[in-house]
Amino acid sequence: MEKILFIVPPPIRYEDFVKPDYNVGTIKKKNGNFASVLTEMPLGIMAMSSYIKKHIAVETKLIDYNILLNKLESFEFNSFVDFF
Repeated sequence: MEKILFIVPPPIRYEDFVKPDYNVGTIKKKNGNFASVLTEMPLGIMAMSSYIKKHIAVETKLIDYNILLNKLESFEFNSFVDFF
């Protein structure tokens, strides 16, 4: 069986996440304030997954990095690449 991995990256640049502007919502972590990343249901990816599964025998998985960013107690990475 084929496998497909969908990835939802953060909709924000690393620099804007670690040093948010004054008018951006923030979330407090152990090592400072970071930009708040929206965590909405990835409906587009879920719809694509359902459509593909209907027509092809395939296993799909989803990684939503926005949820992971919000769940971390601290963020000590030098880039999103290091985090991923």
